[in-house]
Amino acid sequence: MLILLSVAITPTSAVTYTSVGVAPGSSSVYSQVFSVSTTENKMVISIITVSGTVVDENITYYLADGTLVFKINPIVDVNSNNYVSMESIIASGLTSGEPVYPAAPYIINDSSTMTVAGASRTVEHFKQGSFNASNLWLEDWWDQATGITVKWNLWFPVSYGGPYWQNVTMVSTTAWSPSAPAQSTFSTTSEITIAVVGIVALIVGFVAGRHGKSKR
Repeated sequence: MLILLSVAITPTSAVTYTSVGVAPGSSSVYSQVFSVSTTENKMVISIITVSGTVVDENITYYLADGTLVFKINPIVDVNSNNYVSMESIIASGLTSGEPVYPAAPYIINDSSTMTVAGASRTVEHFKQGSFNASNLWLEDWWDQATGITVKWNLWFPVSYGGPYWQNVTMVSTTAWSPSAPAQSTFSTTSEITIAVVGIVALIVGFVAGRHGKSKR
């Protein structure tokens, strides 16, 4: 789920956002869990091309059995204020106190060391102010060296079909590891349950409204 949130801060930063730390062909696999279900689903972010500060990527969602649910194709410019895809990737090398995107009202709260996909990594952490169960709420972590997201927690209130949490955590990656994620185990069977269709319809509708730069 890629989403826009707002806070009452408008920073000014001298940081340059010209460094992209991911390479074309790299991919990352994530565990995706919704608090309304005990099923652990999968998400894959695949980097297609990198041109300057613009990253063309595929984000694909699968059921636990490998069934393909849907795929989106956001195009992210890490040096732009068009930060609708902030959960997937940011510029590399950012640190605590700096905006997630140039002049964006999203400030990195802190830097820390976290074990990600079996490796010790420096990560940048953002938390959307104080939690309010009536509003969308996001907490996100990105790998500092590559800018790729490693974890996020997203709260959906009743007004967005909730209440429930979406928790996403990286489990394998080729962004900094030579071992390839196990994507070959995923099938493309189209059968999905009615319950999952409801969740997917909500996600697709929300994502479609947020991705002006996505390719269909």
